[in-house]
Amino acid sequence: MTAFYRRNLTCLAAAVVVASWTAGCGSGSKSGGAQPSATDGIPSPNSTVVATQLVLDTGTLSASDVDPGVVVDGVIKDGAQFTTWYATRTADMLLSKNSKVLLSDEAGKVTTAINSMGKRPTPDGLHSTALEILAQELVDANLINAQTLGGAVDSAGKVSLGSALNTWYSAHQNDMLPGSSTVAYSTEESRIVAVLQRTPS
Repeated sequence: MTAFYRRNLTCLAAAVVVASWTAGCGSGSKSGGAQPSATDGIPSPNSTVVATQLVLDTGTLSASDVDPGVVVDGVIKDGAQFTTWYATRTADMLLSKNSKVLLSDEAGKVTTAINSMGKRPTPDGLHSTALEILAQELVDANLINAQTLGGAVDSAGKVSLGSALNTWYSAHQNDMLPGSSTVAYSTEESRIVAVLQRTPS
């Protein structure tokens, strides 16, 4: 199968995902019906925003690479325009030039982290999950060395909640994200929290 056909198949699959997200929007929670992020590993719209925001804030992607109106004051605005852009333009995008992890795969990990919060997360739960997501993204993007997180990363490269993660964040929260970023760790964490708070309960 040629790269051309693989690309077309990927775009077709992405279009199906867009259609399914659109169909699920505004349906409410009738009788506790499933939300778009109910399945671990399948990226939800909120997860794709979180993952793409990091790629934007660390310089792999620039605001000019995104359709006009999607990025406002450096922040991705969720909605149909972003969803369409993401589905049609990011199929082969990596988290960074030195990463082997696709943006879509990272969004799947973000979905799993979001689902682990439960339906009504506490402020502490939101903060902890945001830290877990941020650290995992940076490790997977090869923007930080897993060893710098100490015991927060297991042998498979998975970041876990706990004191090691909190210690790492306390030491770096006022630093700028790796690369030529002008966004602080604390700012990125708050951007993640803002998206997590939009997750349907």
